[in-house]
Amino acid sequence: MNIMGKIAEDHAVIYVRRLGYRILARNFYTKYGEIDILAYIDREVVCFEVKASTSTVYDSPGLRVNRLKILKIQKCFEAFISRFQQYEHYSCRIDVIAVYIKGNTLYDIQHFKNVQLFEL
Repeated sequence: MNIMGKIAEDHAVIYVRRLGYRILARNFYTKYGEIDILAYIDREVVCFEVKASTSTVYDSPGLRVNRLKILKIQKCFEAFISRFQQYEHYSCRIDVIAVYIKGNTLYDIQHFKNVQLFEL
């Protein structure tokens, strides 16, 4: 992971905690890939994909999370559940957090909830 990615994930963790989520794991690696942040609130586990941007013009980070990435996150989540079965009855969703950074300073955060695959 590059330094900007690390800074973005650190800001995302602070943001997620402020919303009341409890962090389960950061950079959860499996043979299928990685989940940047795993957290839960109530009885829902959320897989957060963090996207960093240095542009002050808002791009569309959701467009950078393609079908393959979503499928990899789903496979990683299945691996997580096989290891941590106490969460198997929790619902799950995938969120994208866009972290906009100027220099080493946080510029803004956008949170896109429940990113799904759309067939065109």
